[in-house]
Amino acid sequence: MAAKSAVHKRNPDRTNTAENTTCPTCGNSINKNFCEVCGEKKLNRHDFSLRHFVEETFEGFTHFDNKFFRTARLLIFKPGQLSIDFYEGRRVPYMKPFPMFIICNILLFMIVGKTNIFSQPLTSFLQYTPYTYFGTKEVILSFVKSDAEFEILATQFNQRMGVEAKAFLAIFIPILALGSWVVNYSRRKYFSEHLVFSTHYFTVMVMLYTVWALLVSRPYTAWFDPEESSRIADRVSGFVSILILAVYFSISSKKFYKISWARSILGSVIITLVFMGSLIAYRTLLFYKIIYSLH
Repeated sequence: MAAKSAVHKRNPDRTNTAENTTCPTCGNSINKNFCEVCGEKKLNRHDFSLRHFVEETFEGFTHFDNKFFRTARLLIFKPGQLSIDFYEGRRVPYMKPFPMFIICNILLFMIVGKTNIFSQPLTSFLQYTPYTYFGTKEVILSFVKSDAEFEILATQFNQRMGVEAKAFLAIFIPILALGSWVVNYSRRKYFSEHLVFSTHYFTVMVMLYTVWALLVSRPYTAWFDPEESSRIADRVSGFVSILILAVYFSISSKKFYKISWARSILGSVIITLVFMGSLIAYRTLLFYKIIYSLH
């Protein structure tokens, strides 16, 4: 009895230690610091201290920053490599594809605001092709009878367009993945692989549009007439997006799909056309969705 008492005195937390050997999440027995089944951390008294709480909070921010910037750097400067790393199992150092896209999407609309490459003001649907080919001008004129009514409608429409343009951007990912699947059908990859590649690709586009807006579109709008600059900026942005799509897709697809330069360049042309066509359709569908919801 004396021996048992001595053991308990030397290890007063023995009972608590035994209670912590069962994972509270999955019920598996924990033999080390982390559960081998679900990864849950084994708790100890230090985990409940204020110092540990502060340390974990700042550590979470640091890990996020490191992963985000490491992922962004690899996406931009080594096209196609992140998609390769993802399917070869090198995932821990980087953010997962869709969360990275979501964060870049949020940053785009936090930094750029409502006026962006994916939205269009009401005047564009009244005056410019290819939108007028789809009857947008006739629809607008059927709703307004004077310049004053048009101004009121334009204000409401532009606000809605700026908000809703960001809501459905993820639809471009499966569209581009389908295009990549068609272009690289002979490579016999799973469709999920095309989805990951397209998510990375579209994430780069979102990042570059953000930088473009900050360094080019905003300064241009500040120095020139807003309405005229909107039309010109949209055309220039469209042209730049064509170049970005062609060059980036060509380089990244050659690396990821292991194809020749000729096939990668042909694929970049096709995907560029798919993207530009999808962008016009996206804007036009948003136009009809918003214009009819306002009347």
